[in-house]
Amino acid sequence: MANILLITESFPDDLSSGAHIRVHNFVRELVKYDDCFLVYLDEGPEERGAPEDLGLIDTCVLPAIPRSDKASLGYFRFSDASLLRRAYPNYLREARSTVNSLMQRWNIDLIICLAPITAEIVIEQEIPKLLDCCDSRVLAHRRMMANRAVKMPLLERLTKYIVHGRQRLRERSLVRSFDYTTTISEADKKCLIEIAHVDDDVVKVVANGVSEKALKSQIQLEQRRRSVVFWGNLDFPPNWTAVEYFHNEIYLPYLMGRGIEWHIIGSGASESVEQLANHPGIHVHGYVDDLYEEIACHGAMVNPMVEGGGMKNKVLEAFACRLPVVSTPMGVDAVGGESGKHCLVANSPEEFAEAVIRILDDPKLASNITANAREFVEKNYRWDIVGAQLQEIVRIALDGPMLSRSPA
Repeated sequence: MANILLITESFPDDLSSGAHIRVHNFVRELVKYDDCFLVYLDEGPEERGAPEDLGLIDTCVLPAIPRSDKASLGYFRFSDASLLRRAYPNYLREARSTVNSLMQRWNIDLIICLAPITAEIVIEQEIPKLLDCCDSRVLAHRRMMANRAVKMPLLERLTKYIVHGRQRLRERSLVRSFDYTTTISEADKKCLIEIAHVDDDVVKVVANGVSEKALKSQIQLEQRRRSVVFWGNLDFPPNWTAVEYFHNEIYLPYLMGRGIEWHIIGSGASESVEQLANHPGIHVHGYVDDLYEEIACHGAMVNPMVEGGGMKNKVLEAFACRLPVVSTPMGVDAVGGESGKHCLVANSPEEFAEAVIRILDDPKLASNITANAREFVEKNYRWDIVGAQLQEIVRIALDGPMLSRSPA
């Protein structure tokens, strides 16, 4: 049994956040095998949760990264890998001092960094280190620019490319400075290997799991309405661009006149998204207390993603609930399901609309796809399966030689 220091940006207690869900469940799985200690950042002096809530041995809260009093060097940088050192050197020095003391007190054998923003605090520690770079920002940026760059003013486009360059150098530095990096999908892994120029086995894919509540929620197909549903945090750009794409390219031209309702669930909706509810066939619900109860009456989940990286947790949830999924290729590329067997995948707006109508009008097809999807998610995406994969990487890092690292 090893002593493991986990460091992350905030206490993982907001389970409406995809990032918190991943960290929360990683911690729950890691404590099954080793003694784990958590360091996290917070605005206030009080801790957000007790160690025993997650099975931790102990926790420590560091002050949040400052948002003001930035040193002048913070504005002039090529890479975000050295953001804290250049912008907030005093903060970094104090945070490292605290962590050094904790490392000795807790007799730490391994560090797992669960938020890249905190990597600078532990990057100089000379013990095995793992980094969870869940979603490659570089991959997400590439997809965002492919979707939106032509509509951007020139100055905004140039600013985005500067940000992209900083992110690219940051991810390159971090992957090369940690012994192993985990990420959520093969697409993210491919991107990280490409920009860091490291061996294939340095970056490991560890997917998200699906909640037990989703697995216990069973939609009865015979009770389905002639409606589709989309859910997610609507202030997250890949989600609001998906809503925009579905509205303009699919719903209005192809589905509006077919008697099909569209329900949108999620907090953070912009005024333009909320105004969609002015259409009699579109319903914007905002945040709901029980997602699985709310989606149980709908005929299909639509996932019209046109940008973003990582894994779409909503697809795993729909698979678990036996809710048929119609998606763009980007919406399911990290999941690995097979089109026609686990979901329906459409490459164009016309194909997407046809797939929606097909799944709503063919109960046998919907039944077969949802049964296959449920079996698929149970076999591959339970959190205990994810935890076993993560533990195998931990053992490799602890038992094997430390990899050579480039300077941070």
